[in-house]
Amino acid sequence: MSQFNVKHNGEQSLDNFQAPDAQRQEWVNYLRKGQLPPFESLRLEDNLFAGMSAWSSLDIFGFASSASYFVGTPENIAAQIETYHKEAGLTALIMSGWPLIDEAENVAKLLIPLMNQIGE
Repeated sequence: MSQFNVKHNGEQSLDNFQAPDAQRQEWVNYLRKGQLPPFESLRLEDNLFAGMSAWSSLDIFGFASSASYFVGTPENIAAQIETYHKEAGLTALIMSGWPLIDEAENVAKLLIPLMNQIGE
């Protein structure tokens, strides 16, 4: 048994779970070995990655319960958000987490001005 204790509804555990898709199964295989999946395998699309937080585990069960993170330059992230705006009509984005003060300042200075231009 892996060192990770992952259960869903008391019925499935990491030891007996078969993921609904190849990407999640890769995550399961790493967790079974007691390892976190490599960064690149967590890529959901372009600059969006699956991840974990203090309140949400990696979404191996496929219920969209995990955190997702934008990773990249401010320009790359703004372009990804603009794509969501154009393709899906995204008009609001809730950003949360526990950023370090330097990270929050960088987002305020570098990313927010680019996001303000989306949809103009």
